[in-house]
Amino acid sequence: MQGLPREVLAICFIILLADIAFGIIVPTFSIFAQDVGVSLALLGAINAAGGLAQLFLAVPIGILSDRIGRRAIVVTGVLCFASSLACFALANGPELILIGRLLQGLAGVATFQIGAAYLGDITAPGQRAVAFGAFTTAM
Repeated sequence: MQGLPREVLAICFIILLADIAFGIIVPTFSIFAQDVGVSLALLGAINAAGGLAQLFLAVPIGILSDRIGRRAIVVTGVLCFASSLACFALANGPELILIGRLLQGLAGVATFQIGAAYLGDITAPGQRAVAFGAFTTAM
């Protein structure tokens, strides 16, 4: 990865950490949610809400990243991931599970998608193949 900006390694490391956090939660999310009293029907609705959050927030977050900068959005995404984990840790019912899942949806867009856009911003066209290879490897 010689010749790539240092920011490429930094964003790849951030993506790696975010994907680890996401990958730890997702496989056991339904079991955890049921343990704190969430029914299967409500769990389906909560997961759908997280997916809808990603769907409806993708364009506004993209526009916001154009206005205030992608780095700020990626940092916000990482903070949203941390906040979602805190919600899950403190949850004793469906309310914090829902808030955590919504935050996780927002964090996914702000971190993964905007992170990819940021990578395109900080690399020259000839560097992008290697940079995006490193990015997807980090995921």
